[in-house]
Amino acid sequence: MANESEREGDDFRLLTAIDEYATGRFPAHLERERLEKDAEAADVLAIYSDVEKLTAPLTGKPRPLAEWAEPLRAILQNVYGSKPLDRQVTADRYLLESLELIARALDSVGQLPRQLQPTVDARQACRIALAKSRAKQFPRRRATSILNCSAGLICRSTTRQLPW
Repeated sequence: MANESEREGDDFRLLTAIDEYATGRFPAHLERERLEKDAEAADVLAIYSDVEKLTAPLTGKPRPLAEWAEPLRAILQNVYGSKPLDRQVTADRYLLESLELIARALDSVGQLPRQLQPTVDARQACRIALAKSRAKQFPRRRATSILNCSAGLICRSTTRQLPW
């Protein structure tokens, strides 16, 4: 089992690949066509493709707020579900606590009477659910970082201009 510093190293390498690409080119938004033409962007294109597949359930027309809960859960499950987490590891504990807060927020959104639910797109649904999560007390700043990262992935990926 990888130790905490090895897992953080993997995360760091992923973010480094994105940063290096962005620093060199700093596009206003990513486009598949542009990435496909750039041999140095192969790692970023792979990430772009994965995020595009991951967020596919969030495409479509606006719908009642509660109908977005399951697609949002599915994305979080796909991102974090296969990763073994250990409450004894600080970063894992904060991630688990953040995911539990998001789950509770999605539960509460789903319990609203249908007539009170606004019809929203995926980005709005994500923001509403995450606003409920952010209102809760986080144990440390790192948990807020994790939540913001998840929120960014989900909310921004629902546009074709900025898929992550």
